[in-house]
Amino acid sequence: MSADPSEGPPAIAYPTARARPFSPPAGFGRLRAVPGLPRVQALEGAQPRLITRYEDAKTVLSSPIRRSALAP
Repeated sequence: MSADPSEGPPAIAYPTARARPFSPPAGFGRLRAVPGLPRVQALEGAQPRLITRYEDAKTVLSSPIRRSALAP
């Protein structure tokens, strides 16, 4: 996946509806199943990548150059 949001799989709508207020949304499991860092479609139109797994979060947050850690 390249840095251009128009390339690669379509962004997943985010946030998703919750069935219970203190439980993760049902679509969250689908986001965790996507390899890498999936793109999401935010309410204002931005398409950021969403970090959903602990190991991915550690990798990105410990990287001295965080932007390059998000590259495919």
